Amino acid sequence: MAASLSRCSAHKESKEFACETCGRSFAIMADLSAHMTQDQEATFKYDTCGHEMRRRDQYDDHMAMHLGAKKHACKCGKTYTHKPNLFRHQ
Repeated sequence: MAASLSRCSAHKESKEFACETCGRSFAIMADLSAHMTQDQEATFKYDTCGHEMRRRDQYDDHMAMHLGAKKHACKCGKTYTHKPNLFRHQ
């Protein structure tokens, strides 16, 4: 049944997916996967400021901020460095 796969299953008492590093448990495998990504050591370091990121997209966004690049544009013409800022604008 598709309903059993909804995000509401996060409220289940049974949390079957456990992190092998810290022991924290999750009801949804996708949440464990996201947690595992966050538990990894930073692999991307921006030499200018020393900021470290775990994911390439975070590094690229951070670099764009330093360079002043605004790759997220609204149809009204206003541009933003970060996508969430564009969404907030709309």
